[in-house]
Amino acid sequence: QVGQPLRDAGTLRVVPGAGADAVAVCYVETTGPDGVLWGVGEDPSILNASYKAVLSAVNRHGLS
Repeated sequence: QVGQPLRDAGTLRVVPGAGADAVAVCYVETTGPDGVLWGVGEDPSILNASYKAVLSAVNRHGLS
C-alpha cells in the first residue's frame, strides 16, 4: 500500500572478491507495519545492489 511508513533501521554493504568478478551485496534492515524485516540485493554495482535491497524490503513488507 502506497503511503505506509517504512524506516531504514540500518544498512550493510559487502563487496566480497575483487576485480571484474566482484559482486556487491547489500543488506537493509527496515521497520514497518510488520515489524523489523530485512531486504537483500546483489549486483556487480553497489548502487544497484542497494536499490535491489530496498525493493526487497518493500516487497517483504507487502508495500509494493
